Amino acid sequence: MSCVVCRRSSVHCLLMTFFIGGPVDHDGDRIPDARTMGLASWGLTGADIGPMRANADFAIYTPGSNAGIPLNVVGNLEVPELSWKSDAETMRDEIQGFVAGSLRLMDIDANPISSREHILLSNLVEHSQRNGKVVDDRFCSPG
Repeated sequence: MSCVVCRRSSVHCLLMTFFIGGPVDHDGDRIPDARTMGLASWGLTGADIGPMRANADFAIYTPGSNAGIPLNVVGNLEVPELSWKSDAETMRDEIQGFVAGSLRLMDIDANPISSREHILLSNLVEHSQRNGKVVDDRFCSPG
């Protein structure tokens, strides 16, 4: 079988790539990869990356998991020190924002007045808070 570009043997093009150590054009010249071209567009070379790596700390943040460094993107809704008797409107505004943000993280665009999801979750959060329970990121996690 021949290469559709240079009409040489496909094996020839494969061997050239293997022995040169990267992608080559059909004359055997090495083609710069995307990383090399990206670095060059910033005026950097591969030699500049070594010192950067040596002086950088790398971390993997994992929302909703302990596989890396856990990241809480929702926060929590502490049981407020306000009174439900005198500050119910303020507390419901907080709940509405929390529920709307949680639903957006789940890619659900819910209307606070007519959405079944928003109404259900708002009522669950209000019930939890009225009973002194903290609502946190586990509220949105399955299982």
